[in-house]
Amino acid sequence: MRGDISESWYYDVSYTRGINDYRLNSSDGLDLQTNLALNGLGGQNCNPATGTPGVGNCFFYNPFGSGFLADPSATVPVPGVLDAQGNQVFAPVRNSSDVLDFITGDINIEGDSDLTVLDGVIAGKAFDLPAGPLGVAFGFQYRDDRLAQDQDDNTNRGNFLFVTAPVEDFDRSRDVYALFAETQIPVTEDLEISAAVRFEDYGGSIGDSVDPRVAVLYTPTNWLSVRGSFSTAFRAPSIFQQFGNQTSLNSVEDPRDGGQPFIAINTVGNEELAPEESTNFNVASRPHPSPGWN
Repeated sequence: MRGDISESWYYDVSYTRGINDYRLNSSDGLDLQTNLALNGLGGQNCNPATGTPGVGNCFFYNPFGSGFLADPSATVPVPGVLDAQGNQVFAPVRNSSDVLDFITGDINIEGDSDLTVLDGVIAGKAFDLPAGPLGVAFGFQYRDDRLAQDQDDNTNRGNFLFVTAPVEDFDRSRDVYALFAETQIPVTEDLEISAAVRFEDYGGSIGDSVDPRVAVLYTPTNWLSVRGSFSTAFRAPSIFQQFGNQTSLNSVEDPRDGGQPFIAINTVGNEELAPEESTNFNVASRPHPSPGWN
């Protein structure tokens, strides 16, 4: 929304809201359930505390190719395992759908990201100088930033075979307030100075910052301009960098044999992460050759 305050002053107010909801659905082998099934205690209705490996509702899981390709009627004796009547237990070579469902789990990750921004600016000409009007602008900004992630229980516990590290749910938000001012001063027809300052407050461990910027433009001739500037900058860590966590498969080098296996690496945010700060200087010249120059 923009409007005129007077002939030389105007205001500009804007409101922005962005919402990003995402869902990640996949599947992976379950660590605890796979180990139970390898020992003959797999199955949705098997009680690991009271069941006998490979008997009744308790099944073995065969991790080899024969577990998927063998004849459905093929069985093998299980060494050292007898049923309640003292008979040798025989286990199917081919995996049943029951045991496959038992060792497989769904990965469900729900994420929500919301950003609300309110900006306001008042700008205009303060007064006239011999070389032109002195322009000024004042403004504010408010930002509400939120990020949340909700994982399934097996992901929370780290109960998957490949992505093994536990990942915690999080829901964090923060309010950021900023004030800024800017002026453009035509000192002479050849010299122009612009200056700006911004105050930004994140609160918490990030705190606040005041960052100025001063720039000078000098045009001694119609074919040459020289400019220079000084400024400081402030970059706060994101909500994910402070509070988020995730587990991903990464290739790493094994220092013992030089191999490069894939392993699960858990990345965890740092609530005390400090902002990045910089000081910047810039000097440049730009020639403007006349059309007749070769």
